[in-house]
Amino acid sequence: MILYLLKSTLCLALMLAAYFLFLEKEKMYRFNRFYLLFSIVFSYLIPLNSITVYSHIAPVLQNSRHISLHSFTVPANSIQQANNYLIPVLLLIYCLVTSGFLFRFIKNICLILLTISKNEVIVSGNAKIVLLQEEMISHTFLNYIFISEKQYHNSDMEKEVFTHELSHVQQQHTLDVLFIELLQIFCWFNPVLILYKKAIMLNHEFLADEAVLATYNDVKHYQLLLIDKITPCNNRGLTSSFNYLVTKRRLLMMKKAKNNKNILFKKLLSGSLVILAVYLFSTRVEAKSNFSLQHKLVLAAMPNKHLPVIDNKKKETTAISAISATNQSQVKDTGSNADASQTPIADPVDAEFTAPVGLSITDSAIYLSIDKYTTQDQLDDYKTQLAKKNITLDIPKIEFDADNNIKSLSLAVNCNDGFSGSASARFKRDNGPVGFYRIYRKNVFSPFGTGGMDNP
Repeated sequence: MILYLLKSTLCLALMLAAYFLFLEKEKMYRFNRFYLLFSIVFSYLIPLNSITVYSHIAPVLQNSRHISLHSFTVPANSIQQANNYLIPVLLLIYCLVTSGFLFRFIKNICLILLTISKNEVIVSGNAKIVLLQEEMISHTFLNYIFISEKQYHNSDMEKEVFTHELSHVQQQHTLDVLFIELLQIFCWFNPVLILYKKAIMLNHEFLADEAVLATYNDVKHYQLLLIDKITPCNNRGLTSSFNYLVTKRRLLMMKKAKNNKNILFKKLLSGSLVILAVYLFSTRVEAKSNFSLQHKLVLAAMPNKHLPVIDNKKKETTAISAISATNQSQVKDTGSNADASQTPIADPVDAEFTAPVGLSITDSAIYLSIDKYTTQDQLDDYKTQLAKKNITLDIPKIEFDADNNIKSLSLAVNCNDGFSGSASARFKRDNGPVGFYRIYRKNVFSPFGTGGMDNP
């Protein structure tokens, strides 16, 4: 949950920063309105999207465990007790604050509805004009326009101001404000939403000004009218410095020329930003192969007629019969192999081939399998043989039992070509071997892996 909130907040901040830098100063207000609303919804949904990432490192043997050389213990009871108290306290604080904001929101809605019910309402097209007894700055809510009754009957309200308020109604700007207000109620801890609300409301003013100028086409007269409207407001202390700055920006945008080339470029730029955000903030899911390592070795060996085994000093080997018609493998025990280094492996399409415990090196693949019977001398020999292939094999941790059999080990492999990995295993009873493979053929499903060398 914390990661989701962090990703969504960062995505919100990135999209809003792009808006302030590239889009806000261009006369494309309808696109900006869509962009701001889309950015909010997109930022909260994109962390839920998943992108499949294919890993070159195979998963570690299921019944093995990593051994930490430097470990310490923390009392589990103390951690659990802290979590038991912290989560309910945080949840209680969230519920209390959210309830407070929700109560204020509902209260404001009720006050607006009460104002509508107590005053005279005149229907004018799609809008409803609410005549207020007290002097108040004209404003809108949904399809209601609130103006002074005295101003209305004396025809003191300028036609430009009425057109400005009517455009808020026709373009349904209140829905945008309600959306961001509701989102702030439940996400009150996210400060980026405050900036989004200011940006959305300022863009509403740009849209309304655009509608007025499209109707009357007198920029200078409309600017003087706006300046005249904010003067008495300042005298009454009803207008803050933020409102003055908003009016100033509205006046500047009226004079700004429209550049279609810049608008097209910045629209394309915003599309590229969305693609970048998808890559940055989507949840990555690692794809894991269900094939065992020996299955992949079979696939690597398929085109080769003879795959000589360089090292196999074990008394036991595993023979795998690869049947191309059914794509199935059968396992059976074979006898001892006196000199496996001279024994070729037949084409798996035609007959059996041996995938032994030990080290196999061919032009197309390298395969290492270590079981509990592997000796220290053999491990040293494997390191030497792999070093000739520019592969570094390190065994930082190994433990032998009384019979000189391996009880547990950890290995790390670095192919020095971009592929590396590690695996750990604790051999108990009939646990299978552990090791790695590296396939050099192109277009292979999984060219590298470490972990348990389970029989198919």
